[in-house]
Amino acid sequence: MCYQTHLTPFFTWEVEDINFKEIIDTKVILISIVLILAFTTLSTSTAVAPFFMFVGIIIGIIESNDKTKILANTTIATVIGSIISFIISIIVVYYTESPLYAIVTLQSYPVYLVLNLLYIILALTGGMIGYYIVDEIKNN
Repeated sequence: MCYQTHLTPFFTWEVEDINFKEIIDTKVILISIVLILAFTTLSTSTAVAPFFMFVGIIIGIIESNDKTKILANTTIATVIGSIISFIISIIVVYYTESPLYAIVTLQSYPVYLVLNLLYIILALTGGMIGYYIVDEIKNN
């Protein structure tokens, strides 16, 4: 179904219905979240960024039919996975170091948000790399 919107007599455009059930693939998102959690909990903090790109490449290879599916699934998986890994890191710091270190970690949340945006960009770039890898293999 298509809706036509009239803001002024000069600007008109059509907005199509978006079916999120077709775009979002829960299996791919769950696999990606598990990969992100495994990478972030088992590695050092300097090696996390390449893993997000690797997860994006995996999503791009799995969902190689549609770019919008890749972008949507990658964004959802990286946001959820990075939030869960941040919560896990706070719990680990709380029990291994002290509650004061956990408070300091919580206070550094704005820095973590900037890093999270970087991780999302890296994962989206990886998703497009995975898409073009599969596209190149199909064309040859």
